[in-house]
Amino acid sequence: YLYEDYDLKGSRTLKRRDGLFWGLFGAYRNRGGYEIDPGYEGVAVSDDGLTWRRASEDPILSVSDGDCDKTWEGDSIYQPWLFETKDGRYLNFYNAKTMIPDWTEQIGLAKSEDLIHWRRHDSNPIICVRSSGDGHDARFAADAKVYRLDEEL
Repeated sequence: YLYEDYDLKGSRTLKRRDGLFWGLFGAYRNRGGYEIDPGYEGVAVSDDGLTWRRASEDPILSVSDGDCDKTWEGDSIYQPWLFETKDGRYLNFYNAKTMIPDWTEQIGLAKSEDLIHWRRHDSNPIICVRSSGDGHDARFAADAKVYRLDEEL
């Protein structure tokens, strides 16, 4: 969601932009279970913060996009985290998954000026799995939650 304040100790009060509340969402085309691929992301708006509707019928990020890097985000894109910078730009920290050779999740970044049109960061993934060894972080670097600790962003 778009918040009034992204300070680490701030309240999580929804912020209006152009008279509407804004949020990003993850969705799946297929039904019948938990996170059935392929996943994609969309943008929604609300007049009251309770009832939401799509701001665009088109996904903002999808595995079908021409710039989707199949090596790390080819099977699913989901778990958006919306962040507004001090200068009014928007960042989306998102999970992406590939199933080859095994289920692996990493964090990507997309940027927007208007919350509708997004472009992927050139150096994605921005948070990668550990390159050697085993354990959870060798396959999962996921679910980013980003807050502001100082005035930098």
